[in-house]
Order: sequence, then structure tokens, then C-alpha cells
Amino acid sequence: MEQLLREAMAARAGQVSAHDLRPEAPPAGRIRRTRPLYTVALPLLGLAAAVSIGYLGFQGSPIADWHRTPPPAADLTARPEPTATPTPTPSQAPSSPGASPIVPASGSSSSAPPSADASPGTPYSFKGISFTVPNGWVTKDDGLQVCVIPPDGVAALAAPPLRGSDACEPYGVLISQHSTPEEVANASWPDTVDTMFRSGWGHQPYCYTWGSSPDESSPLTLQQYRFKVATLAGQPINEATWQLKCSSGSTFTARRWDFAKQQVFVSARGLRADYESGLQSILASLDVSGHPDPLAGTPAEAVGISIKGLTAGQTVHSDGSTIPFSVTYTNTSSTAFASVQPLAFTGHYDGVPNDPTETAAGTMQRQDGSAWTALPSLSVTGGTDYLTAGAAAAFPLAPGAHRTVNYRMTLDPIDGTGTLDLVGQAVVQGTGGAANPVVGSADVPLLVVH
Repeated sequence: MEQLLREAMAARAGQVSAHDLRPEAPPAGRIRRTRPLYTVALPLLGLAAAVSIGYLGFQGSPIADWHRTPPPAADLTARPEPTATPTPTPSQAPSSPGASPIVPASGSSSSAPPSADASPGTPYSFKGISFTVPNGWVTKDDGLQVCVIPPDGVAALAAPPLRGSDACEPYGVLISQHSTPEEVANASWPDTVDTMFRSGWGHQPYCYTWGSSPDESSPLTLQQYRFKVATLAGQPINEATWQLKCSSGSTFTARRWDFAKQQVFVSARGLRADYESGLQSILASLDVSGHPDPLAGTPAEAVGISIKGLTAGQTVHSDGSTIPFSVTYTNTSSTAFASVQPLAFTGHYDGVPNDPTETAAGTMQRQDGSAWTALPSLSVTGGTDYLTAGAAAAFPLAPGAHRTVNYRMTLDPIDGTGTLDLVGQAVVQGTGGAANPVVGSADVPLLVVH
């Protein structure tokens, strides 16, 4: 700074000569007194200061002579970095026979803290499902499902007796899927109806406590259940949250996100709250477009079902009031059906305490022309006659054709608060004594209140 100021002042002062201070020729008229020197010197000093300030405020061409060697800068000599102490990777942890190995995601380290890196993570693909593994998290893949585990969960899983097929809870995020019609038909868990009901948490019957084995003997109490229909990865999903309390007094949260059409399920049961950002990053990066609909092209998907007038998660009242809706049946296959039986009924219901049948009380009616026909039962579990009753309502359905049927139902005041599954279904007449095959089905979960 001092050097620049000196050069600026010297350059400007060098332009001032005796010629500037005194006229070349003596005055021809009356002699005047010469102006004091300071009247010239002060403006020059001000000009030099202005030049130097202008240089500092405007990053233009510098005045300093760049051919001169500048004064030494601060010491930037490189110093050796401290050596990090190596830590064992998850693959070095002891494993028990039959346990799936825990594989670190490529480019990640299990020893990194949850937020050690601002980069998005490592891409991962599984059964046509892609997502990003957060930095420091690892994956455990058994061929049917994959568990994405945060750093502290890796250490917990390495300690017996927490290893095993169900060891993802509560230490990770579990991504499950069904790829074939057989897997869908034979699956007891996960299932698309799990998220729709308060009792869905029954598929995670253990009391999960971070750092200890799941307690199978501890009774659980459901404190709160929340359900909603949302959009994830550009697809509609069912999302549910169960707040549960163990007999010991500890609590944990079970959460599920279901892609019903693709048969892809994401679960986080007991995951620690400080890993919420990692969970959200997995959900935000999820892409299921590469996982095909396992029922596409099968007879169960030949007729598309669309329920209008009621939406998933809608509240209905069990006070005997009329609840109208309609079901549209569309032949999405290349097969012409001579006779399609339209069905609408209620399925699983968890609003009646201690009711093993889990069915709702009420009535169901179908509109036939200008008249309303009472159906045998509100629920399909009321008897198999429900499947064959009212055959006069059956209709032919050519490829691409559709038919809409109006229904209305009432719920009895004895029905308690809970989730009620409304089902629209299409069946065709079986041959040779075969059962009536289902060619289309759709579910809409409703929230029943008094």
C-alpha cells in the first residue's frame, strides 16, 4: 500500500516543473505578488491522494510498476496434514453364518459422520429401482430387498444377536419389492393394504430400541396413526405413520411408503430421528420407473377399475347417512368379455374393537336403471353368495370399452373410528366349475368417524 501511494505521488509530482510554477516571460504590466507555494502544493497532494483512493476503489490497470519485485507476501509454505487413523470398514466386521454381508456403497465409508460431505451420495440400483445412498451409509442386499444402513447402525448390526434377516429394523431403511405375479399372490408382507389400516403396524410386532435386540414379548400400544395419499418419484403412493409405545415406556415410530402399482415398498421402523435427513434424501432420489408392474398383462389387470366420488383418505361418517360413489370398469386388454360382473364392497375394517372378522356394519345398494337394488352384504366376507348375486347387472365388455355403475352405502353407528377399505372389482364367469376369476380390482381406504 505504501509503495503504491509513493509511486502515485511521485508520478504526479514528476509532472510539475518550474515552468508550471513561474511564467516563462515577465509580466508586461504591473508587477503582481507571486502566489504562495502552498496554494499549488496542497491541490497536488489532494490530487495524489485522489489518484491513490481511485486505484483502491476501482480494480482497473494498476499504477505500480509491475517490473519491480513486490514485497514478500505472507508465508504460505505447505505443512504436512495430520495423518488420519484408519478405521475398519463394515466388511471387516465379524459376521455370523447365514447372515447377509454388509456391503459399503461404492465411494462411501462407514466411518464418516452423517453430514460429513455435502455431495449427494452414491447412486445405487436394485431390481430396476434406483436411489442415492447417503454418504457414510452402506447397503445390505439379499436379492429380494435391500437395507440402507446409517453409520451407527452398521456398528449395531455387527454385534450379536442383532444380525439376521430382520436386522434392518430399527437400524436402516428397507426397500422391498415384488417382481412377479407369484410373489404378489404369495406375499404376506409387505402388502399394499398394510399402509391403509391402523392395525398395519402388526407386521412390525417388536418393540424396537436402538442398540438392543427387538423385544418380542413387550406389548405395544398404538398411540397415533396417520395415513395420506401423496406423490413420490412422480408416482402416487400410500403413506402411513404409526406412533407406538412399548410396555417399558419407550416409544418408536414405524413408517411406510407404498407404490401399489409397481409393488415397491419403503419402510423405516424405529430409525433414529437424527437420520431423518438421510431418509429424506433416499426418498427424494428414488426412481421406480425401471421396476415394471408385476401384474401388467395378467388376467388380474385386464379390466381397469376407477372409483369416483370417494378419494383415498376421505372422511366418511358412521351415522346412517348415504354415501354415494360410482365405479367405472374399462377393458384394457385385447380380450372381449361376454359377461363382466361388477362388484363394490367394503373389505378390511379396523374400526370395531375386538372384532375378529374386521367387517363394517351397514348397507350397500347398486343402481339398476332407475331403481336401486339392495346387495346381500356391505362386505364380501358376508358370504360367497355376494359374488354371484345380481347376475342381471353383468354386461359384455369389448376391448377398450367401459361401463360405469352407481352405488351408495351407509355405515351403522356401531362402526367405530378406523380405516375402511372400499373395493371395486370385476369378475367373469368361471368354466368347468372354476371359481369366478378376478379380472380387475381397486382399493380406496376411507377414514370412518362418528
